[in-house]
Amino acid sequence: IVSKVNMDFIIKDGITTVTTELFVEGNPNVSNQEDKDMVLDGDEEAVKLLSLQINGVDATKDKDYEVSRGKLTLKSGALSPTSVTKVTTTVEIVPEENTQLAGLYKSGPMYCTQCEATGFRRITYYPDRPDNMAVF
Repeated sequence: IVSKVNMDFIIKDGITTVTTELFVEGNPNVSNQEDKDMVLDGDEEAVKLLSLQINGVDATKDKDYEVSRGKLTLKSGALSPTSVTKVTTTVEIVPEENTQLAGLYKSGPMYCTQCEATGFRRITYYPDRPDNMAVF
């Protein structure tokens, strides 16, 4: 489960960079966590993954994670089942081109967000579930 989230937005006209730190802990209600991958939701039409680090070390595609349609899957071997793992993603989004009015978008001179019900996945990769109650 994600227990804490830190986010940093660098908003420039035409491109916005979002760096997100997820503090991931094992779920005490799940057995055999060593074999459980963690799926983060993301809209690949809006979110471009620039980098992924696990505990400050660059992650290796296919070994530590996979990107597929609408998902960023963190492999179970990359996460600690017994301690907190820090997962840091850096993505690019373009709020000025976001016409879905979901996620981060620009309306006139103002930047706006709409994260419910699935808008947050247009900002960054995250387990976009209502039962995930992380501190932001």
